Amino acid sequence: IQIKLVENLKNYEAKFNKLISELTHQQTILTRLRQSILQEAVQGQLTAQWRQANPHQYPASELLRRIQAEKAATGKKEKPLPPVKAEEMPFELPEGWVWCRLGDLAINSEAGKSLKCDERRIEDGEWGIIKVSAVSWDVFKEEENKFLLDVTPNDISAKVGLGDFLISRANTSELVGKSVVVKTLTKNLLLSDKTIRFHFSKAVSTDFINLVNNGIEARKYYAEKGTGSSPSMKNITRDHMNNLIIPLPPLPEQAAIVAQVERLLGLVGQLEAEAAGQRVQAEGLLQVALREAMGA
Repeated sequence: IQIKLVENLKNYEAKFNKLISELTHQQTILTRLRQSILQEAVQGQLTAQWRQANPHQYPASELLRRIQAEKAATGKKEKPLPPVKAEEMPFELPEGWVWCRLGDLAINSEAGKSLKCDERRIEDGEWGIIKVSAVSWDVFKEEENKFLLDVTPNDISAKVGLGDFLISRANTSELVGKSVVVKTLTKNLLLSDKTIRFHFSKAVSTDFINLVNNGIEARKYYAEKGTGSSPSMKNITRDHMNNLIIPLPPLPEQAAIVAQVERLLGLVGQLEAEAAGQRVQAEGLLQVALREAMGA
């Protein structure tokens, strides 16, 4: 009986491990698919047919001129960013696109302050400071916050708002420079000193810039620029962010790209949810099988 029991346990565990290995492989493939979708999006491959159907668009170079005029109208003087050199360009752009830098598209940017906080999450009506983890995972996580000890802050100019583009200046080498666009917001939250908010011209899509900033090339760039002796905490500056190169399409194509990516990533998300459900189901079945084996 003991020998049979051990054999049954080994058989169940072998089948379980094989299934988990397959599910892990599926998750790896889905992660690569996500990266591939983002890469093809910023290279213009996802919208090749769209361009054929919509051939008469103002080139992105015209958008840059409009943004330059918009920035000049503010009266704020700023040091011009260097033009993008050929050796910086990781791929060729479709006709009508242009290389520029993130700072070329920004009207201004701002950071939060380092304020005294309690580590607990805020409750309804309270004020909090967002953590870096609020902007690290592709969507804004407002629950990632700390309670502000000043119950009602005197200065709320750094209050997080709907539509904000937020980017982290400190994180691990894999996550530093990650960004989000705030889509939902129910809490009173302020920027921290480790998060930067960029305000972009209306001549560009914030969602498109977010796609580029979270893409493969941007990840490589920020990982390379990050400073700090520990891989668990790297820092980048606002200059690093401003100098990130952006493949800029005409504005209507930016919207088409965002729509395509949202649709495709939605499908990937469904597959990921199914794989996660299968893993939970497999673990439950293993426990049932083990109990049955023990009772054999």
